[in-house]
Amino acid sequence: MKKIFKIVFLSLLIILALKAVALAGVNPSAQIIKSEVLKGTPTVDGDLDKAYLSSLQVKLNPPKYAGVDTNVKATCYALYDNNYVYVFYKVENDTTLMSADDDYIQDHYHPQLNDAVELRIGDDLEEKLPPYDGSNAAHHLFLMDAYGKRFSCYEDALFEYLPLMKGVAKIVSGTAYNVEMAIPLAEGGKFNDGDIIQFNFQIDDLQDDYGTTGYIGLGKTYMTLVDFTISSKIADGATVVDTPVDDKPVDDKPVVNPGDDDKPVVNP
Repeated sequence: MKKIFKIVFLSLLIILALKAVALAGVNPSAQIIKSEVLKGTPTVDGDLDKAYLSSLQVKLNPPKYAGVDTNVKATCYALYDNNYVYVFYKVENDTTLMSADDDYIQDHYHPQLNDAVELRIGDDLEEKLPPYDGSNAAHHLFLMDAYGKRFSCYEDALFEYLPLMKGVAKIVSGTAYNVEMAIPLAEGGKFNDGDIIQFNFQIDDLQDDYGTTGYIGLGKTYMTLVDFTISSKIADGATVVDTPVDDKPVDDKPVVNPGDDDKPVVNP
């Protein structure tokens, strides 16, 4: 009996140790609700599909980990299929939605001085994602502002894959917006049950016309990637579409934005 107890006790210690290691890079104000990325093909339209609710779920809360203080908070979700990784941001409590001017957003290689979301994604060097040749080559970095003016990867590093990327922003209220992204996998880069995928989710909160921005995120620093596990389980209510990635049409649905009178413009 003592031997069995000792084995169980040691197993518990190992599990707790592994969990502690896995969470070592997580920002203390973030909360991982569900850690497995389930399989499913959502409609990329800025509305939260039911399938996301049973898959990876992370809550991001103040306080900030970089920049000035912010009250913004968000819930982030993820799904995958054989062609894409899908990420959904539900951003709330952004006291005043703001936007930089169009020239800045369109021309700057890293237009993070906005109300915007950032996604860093990696696959534990298993080459599931397209080769990335940006200056931050340790991760794939994608950005989209709250008004959907620009969806890009850092320095447009995935140039040949840009037409396959999908992204939609949707204003929900004067203090809330959604962003949904679909990041293409490399040819032949399908995930298997038990694979590791890495994320860092970040919310950028533009606060004034000087470009002052607050940030919240999953990682302890903006470069930190956190491990999550791929599951072969189909998400609740999900369907899986296995259309070859080269044949996928680019989603050209219009972004849902408020009228110009409702959009304060600043110049960071």
